[in-house]
Amino acid sequence: MPSFRIRRAIYKAVKRGVKVTLILPYTSDLIIMDIIRNRYIARLYRKGVMIYFYMPRVLHTKLMIIDDSFFILGSSNLDYRSFIHQCEINLFGKNKKIIKRLTEYFNETLKQSKPFSYTGWKKRRSIIKIIEKVLYLFRRYL
Repeated sequence: MPSFRIRRAIYKAVKRGVKVTLILPYTSDLIIMDIIRNRYIARLYRKGVMIYFYMPRVLHTKLMIIDDSFFILGSSNLDYRSFIHQCEINLFGKNKKIIKRLTEYFNETLKQSKPFSYTGWKKRRSIIKIIEKVLYLFRRYL
């Protein structure tokens, strides 16, 4: 789960006119994280982040492409555990050929994804909303 600071940076970027597109796994290997994620997703969407769900299988790719001139590719998630506690690694680069290939990969992944449905999110069952709130309280320990 992205920290408050990372979410705030995303909100500020969108406010400056930056196009932010996230592709998330429709279902991850940790259902608990899917439930907690759903608590944040609508706010990101309402702030202008384009959100898509990758449908075929679990998606473990961590990729960021900035202005077609810089990329970050690696194993770390955008959360405090990956940044502080886990031995994660990322590759930062500016190689135009690599950026082109990564952009192609991103676009192919996007084709296999479906857009987030805010209407569907609002209609989720009450028990799911309660579970989201309870799990949110324990998110740092999961």
